[in-house]
Amino acid sequence: MSPLIKGLFKCVQELQSGMFVAVFEIVTQEGCFLFFPKPFLQGGYMQKIFTNKKGFTLIELMIVVAIIGILAAIAIPNFMSYQCKAKQSEAKSNLGAIKVQQEAYFAEYDKYGSTTTGVGFSTKGTARYLYSMSGVTATLYQSVATGNVDDDATLDKWMMDQALNLTNSNDCAD
Repeated sequence: MSPLIKGLFKCVQELQSGMFVAVFEIVTQEGCFLFFPKPFLQGGYMQKIFTNKKGFTLIELMIVVAIIGILAAIAIPNFMSYQCKAKQSEAKSNLGAIKVQQEAYFAEYDKYGSTTTGVGFSTKGTARYLYSMSGVTATLYQSVATGNVDDDATLDKWMMDQALNLTNSNDCAD
């Protein structure tokens, strides 16, 4: 008897005894290598491969949505605060520019200018703040930036004096 026939006969005997389950019906010269034992197929990895269950359960999807909601509840207020603080940098930067122009005006005229346009300050594009001067004397001034950067009813107000003291009467809402 040839080795191929012997291998086929052996595979048929093992299948008849119920010890193996045929997944592929290929017999090689060495024997039956592509047959798997029943315990390997029952409740194990191979059973999951051969069953056609795809997708997620409703519970799994609800858990994912809840996790995303919790992360959004934490992240959105922080993002809004960072966004507001980034917008405030415009006021700080422009108040510094007004300070430089006021000093140049003072060096030329021995007094501070009474308006922002009088000292040569103007903004490019759309400004988030309105700039003005207050308490101007020959030796003192205070430049003021007023704007609504966090979309609430309270205005954000920054002030800088000739000694570079920067104050904010209304910070971004937390």
